[in-house]
Amino acid sequence: MSLRSTAAGAAKWTALSTVVTAATNLLIFAFLARLLTQSEMGLIAIMVVVMALVDVFVGLGLPAALIHRRGVTSRQASSVHWLVVGSNSACGLLLILLAGLLSDFFSQPDLKMQLIVVAAVFVINGFGQIPKASLEKRLQFGRVASAEISYAVLQLVAAVAFAHFGFGSWSYVLALVLSSAVRVSLWAYLGRRTFRPRFVFGWSSTKPFLSFGVYQAADGLVNYLTNNFSAIALGKILGPGPLSGYTLAYNVAVQLPAKVNPIITRVAFPLMAKMQGEQSRVVRTYLQINRICALISAPVLIGLALVSGDFMSFMYGEPYRSYEREFAILCLVGLLRAYGNPLGSMLNATGRVKLGFSLNSIRACLSIPITIWMTIEWGSLGAALSMLISGLLGFCVGAICSRVVLSVKLRTYAAGLFWAVLPALPMAVFLVGFQLFLPTNLSNWTNISIQAVVALFIYLISIWTLCREPFILSVKSRIIRNVLEFKRS
Repeated sequence: MSLRSTAAGAAKWTALSTVVTAATNLLIFAFLARLLTQSEMGLIAIMVVVMALVDVFVGLGLPAALIHRRGVTSRQASSVHWLVVGSNSACGLLLILLAGLLSDFFSQPDLKMQLIVVAAVFVINGFGQIPKASLEKRLQFGRVASAEISYAVLQLVAAVAFAHFGFGSWSYVLALVLSSAVRVSLWAYLGRRTFRPRFVFGWSSTKPFLSFGVYQAADGLVNYLTNNFSAIALGKILGPGPLSGYTLAYNVAVQLPAKVNPIITRVAFPLMAKMQGEQSRVVRTYLQINRICALISAPVLIGLALVSGDFMSFMYGEPYRSYEREFAILCLVGLLRAYGNPLGSMLNATGRVKLGFSLNSIRACLSIPITIWMTIEWGSLGAALSMLISGLLGFCVGAICSRVVLSVKLRTYAAGLFWAVLPALPMAVFLVGFQLFLPTNLSNWTNISIQAVVALFIYLISIWTLCREPFILSVKSRIIRNVLEFKRS
């Protein structure tokens, strides 16, 4: 089987697992927002932010290093596995030790015990990282997907059930621990033919992976601070109530595209890693992935930004309609992030993680003071605006890295975003005009449904006539050919 056909099959499985995972994550917060109070939702939001920080150090970037490196021996893989297990356990222990301090920092006494329990997730996940990486290295994404789909569905069912029976913010914690244990068990079982850990360990076996992995972990920390400091500042300054609405908006506008993009980027990393030494192929693949990621996200995010109030009310309840401005701004942030998302895969595949870390460090130093000031001045709206500034700085980082690593000109890099957004502009113009004549007495469900159908119709016409992406052109050619063959028959 050719590399192209193998990658296509991997992309299909990744697409399925990503869509299911993104949908269930959206439903979890939609159900919990209706079953729990805003303070309880804010407590979950704080916990998610803290977990994301600890998660940066999980595995020390070693699973990605294992995928990147060729000719890995059984001893090396086993040594890396036990190092990952140890580092994850250390992260879990660190979270337990810091639980009290974090609870005091956010002035939430109930947070302490929940963080102590959720620390088990990091220990559990440590046993699944290398089996999963071994499957991804061989592009066996079907097995990875089956474990992730099981995890997502179980987490949804468990979280809703616990919330229904009155467990409050504990619903999210208990569901996460349970589903994580099932996912890791499935990764270990399904990956038993590609990786079976031996009870051996040698520091010399891990050294080739550590330099790559440590820089990736450091870059992850910098990205975490840049992308999550607005939520930290908001939770500290205004408390869990305002943070709950901001987090719900952020989860859809920014996190949802970040979860959907791996349909392509998770396959792109091992794929581009196999192209090492063929820069022209890496350039073509990287730029095409950038455009496709933006092409997928642009119509959804632009459309949601235009119906932000109705969407927040429909998805999470009327109390969250007041976050419509934050949601609209964060949709623009999500679009910028979607276009720049493949950058990490490209830097990992080319072994230039250090460059990304250096530029993202500068970006963080500029973004964090702006975030603190704007959050203090304008609350959740200021936090959203600071994220937009950070997103624009991230776009600049992507352009610089593309130029330095792949010799891609700024004009070429920016043109990719322009051509991806262009088909969505007629849809946006028509949607704005359509809203002026839409009856005001319609329910949220009817209102959003009508606008979604109209927006989809206009976008399909636009993408058929305006889009020049090779992938879309090939789909158009296939459709036309099939129609002509049908008429002849």
